[in-house]
Amino acid sequence: MKKLYFLLMCIAAFLFLSCRNDDGSLPINDTPDDVIENPETDIFDFSPALGGWGTKVTIRGENFDPLPEGNEVQFNGRMAEVESASETPLIAIVPEDATTGKIKLSANGNDYTSFQDFTVLLPPPIISDFEPKEGVEGDEVTITGQHFGTDASAVVVLFHGSDPVEIKSISDTELVVLVPDAFTGPIQMGVKDQYTISNNDFTYLSWRQRKDFEHEPRRFGIAEAIGEDIYMGLGVGPLGNLSDFWKYNTRTDTWTQMPDFLGTPRHGTSHFVLDGNLFVGLGMDGNGVNGITDFYKFEPDTKTWVQLEDFPGNPNQVRQFANSFVLNGKAYVYGGTDIGIEGYYNDLWEYDLASDTWEEKTSFELIGRAGAVAFTIGNKGYIATGYNGQPQWLSDIWEYDSDLTLG
Repeated sequence: MKKLYFLLMCIAAFLFLSCRNDDGSLPINDTPDDVIENPETDIFDFSPALGGWGTKVTIRGENFDPLPEGNEVQFNGRMAEVESASETPLIAIVPEDATTGKIKLSANGNDYTSFQDFTVLLPPPIISDFEPKEGVEGDEVTITGQHFGTDASAVVVLFHGSDPVEIKSISDTELVVLVPDAFTGPIQMGVKDQYTISNNDFTYLSWRQRKDFEHEPRRFGIAEAIGEDIYMGLGVGPLGNLSDFWKYNTRTDTWTQMPDFLGTPRHGTSHFVLDGNLFVGLGMDGNGVNGITDFYKFEPDTKTWVQLEDFPGNPNQVRQFANSFVLNGKAYVYGGTDIGIEGYYNDLWEYDLASDTWEEKTSFELIGRAGAVAFTIGNKGYIATGYNGQPQWLSDIWEYDSDLTLG
């Protein structure tokens, strides 16, 4: 058996040697099949693994072009500048507008891709300026700068002491926002996890001039707020009493004429708002000493005037410059003057909207007054100051509690 094995080995060696070229090399067609020419390899690694635009990143691999211009590098699809190169490492600069993603490299006909993402840290936002520098809640402010992005959901804007504000429009260099309820101070901004603050303060104004009432000037008219609108009219102008009626829209800063007052033109009326409607009556119309006792309701939804039951407190007498307040769903009219007939009234009347009726209530003084101020705080009404013709200008204030009155 050993002799047979040795014989076979000798025959194999003879056949192998007989196939070699004269110089001892193998024939070219006999190259082994597992040899691969121009092998492609991925990027081995890169550093740093994260950075902002302009960061220099060293990329390591094999068979790169030793000339920078022979290598094409992209950060998540954005072409980068190659600062220096060799066959193994090269240095590329993260381009502007690059985002997080793979690094790709093309060199010598080969394409390379990183295994991991390069994380792009966005540059912090910069507030260069904002206009206007002052205003009130609801005004528009335009903020200019850099690196705001275009995704409003990723941006937070805060005025001093405010909640995040509403962003009306956004670009990478400009934001338009609405001024919130806040305090004078700088504007802060956050874009994702990067933050900045303005160098200047936004100043809150106590007063702001609105569009003038560009119609006949007057005094002793009426003005009441219903929702976000103001209704104004009547009064006396240079040519006499007026009956025109207007709505001012606080949101659009515009005036719109409403239907004229249904009664005679007049000034010095008593007026109040109940259940979203405006009530106007009494006053002086200049038509004689008998005066006027009529009362009317204006309905904003239908823009119509409706006449109500007459006021019972001054039959055949004038009552002007009476004051009124609303308390617990009812209206109260106090005082006023008839200028020379009875003097100054000291009676208090309650109006019930549900029944369209008036009821006299308890007064608090003997002489009475006109031109006072009236208002409501919580569940109490107040009458203060005025004039009682003694002559005496008044400075006192009285509180009315409807729960404690008997009549």
